[in-house]
Amino acid sequence: MFEHKGPNLYLVYAIFLKVSQGATWGPNLGDLLARISTIILLFMLARKIFDDKVAFLSALFAAIPLLCVFSSCWWNDQAETFMMPLSPLAALLVFESSQSEKALRRLFSGIAAGLVLSQMLMFKPSSAWLVIAFLIFLFLFSKEKYRAVIAFSLGVGAGLAAWLFYFWLRGIGREFFEEVVLFNWFHLQGHRLPAAMLVYVLQKELWINFGPGLILAVAGFFRAAKNWRQPGMFLALAWLIAGILEIILQARFFLYHFLVLIPAASLIIALGAQAGRSKPAAAWRIISAIIALAWIVLSLRLYYSNQYHYQTWDYLTGRISRNQYLSLFQEPGEGNKKDFSALADYVVAGWIRERTRPDDYVLIFGYEPLINYLSARRSPSRFHSDYPLDLEARTELAKRMQSKWRGIFLSELKNRKPKLVVLAHNDINALEPEDSYDQALKFAEFWDWLNANYRRKERIEDFEFWWREDK
Repeated sequence: MFEHKGPNLYLVYAIFLKVSQGATWGPNLGDLLARISTIILLFMLARKIFDDKVAFLSALFAAIPLLCVFSSCWWNDQAETFMMPLSPLAALLVFESSQSEKALRRLFSGIAAGLVLSQMLMFKPSSAWLVIAFLIFLFLFSKEKYRAVIAFSLGVGAGLAAWLFYFWLRGIGREFFEEVVLFNWFHLQGHRLPAAMLVYVLQKELWINFGPGLILAVAGFFRAAKNWRQPGMFLALAWLIAGILEIILQARFFLYHFLVLIPAASLIIALGAQAGRSKPAAAWRIISAIIALAWIVLSLRLYYSNQYHYQTWDYLTGRISRNQYLSLFQEPGEGNKKDFSALADYVVAGWIRERTRPDDYVLIFGYEPLINYLSARRSPSRFHSDYPLDLEARTELAKRMQSKWRGIFLSELKNRKPKLVVLAHNDINALEPEDSYDQALKFAEFWDWLNANYRRKERIEDFEFWWREDK
């Protein structure tokens, strides 16, 4: 399968789909466990570095967006979700590596921190910023800085080496490099919103996640910056900056990208809410409590409005049917165009399942691999979406690689002839400025192959069906 995320995401999916025997509640359970474990690990970290009050507030402030915002289908089960708890765990181990009185404990904590972060890199390479931030922290604050840096680096190297050895055994090292490293580079250079719109989206999604807590975040940032020579304060700052860089340099600002920021930001917000014992500080604590209460109320309102819109309680109590419930899950495009409809995917998948055999191949040319999954019909190609084949190639290297991938795609179609090809209309999204049907028209070799071997017949919603003509 062609995919530009790291292998750990698919490992997590495989584990929880095994637990649920293929049902979608499995990955959702993993998502919930990742969010809860993040809150617990953040509490442990803050108590270790600061005190019980900061620990409680950090956990509370992390719980607000993790439970109120990220309990909606659009943002669940992402790579960021599953790598998120590794972040406070690594921070806890890094702090222990720098401050423990026992040399052996410092050594093993440093190695363990590196191993943890190596697994974050195998979710998404963008977490390299956190590796850099923790290396700087260890160099500045460790009792034995060179040993700490070496131990940490050995942990990172060992974790990556284990995966690279596995790729070598399977003979897929080159594919991994091309898909996870090169393609991510091409993806970074690809289509995105104009700068002014990106700034608006950044502001909007920071508000969705942190609301009035942003006021406390500013106070916490200045408090940590003022006291940066304290190890705990510097660690919190470095952690926060790494998260910000990871989000900004991806330059897409999808809401789930902000998951990597929540643990560090929650710790900084907790520091902003805390103050000394002077009279102005006492007044600030009252203001902080009011801000926190307003944030909780607004977040609960967002959670309630989402569940009310999707009629979750009506569905659970049997007041609406499954199809009525699924019809509510769709993203609006321009005018009446929708780039995703859960009900359409379920209907189309059922329709395909009834008209094909279990061993038939079905190609979905679009951004809808869910249909293959729901219909239990395999794709003939590793390209489960057309995005790598249609991405606007802006460099000579990107053009050469895309030409290679297109050749592989066409070869797979000839070797495993699909019974049915489904073309998607109106699926313009944040990554692709054209719909898949128009992209298919421009992919001359694919369009010629399709017209030579298939005939256009039915259409359901935005899905057009082309059936193979056996000659």
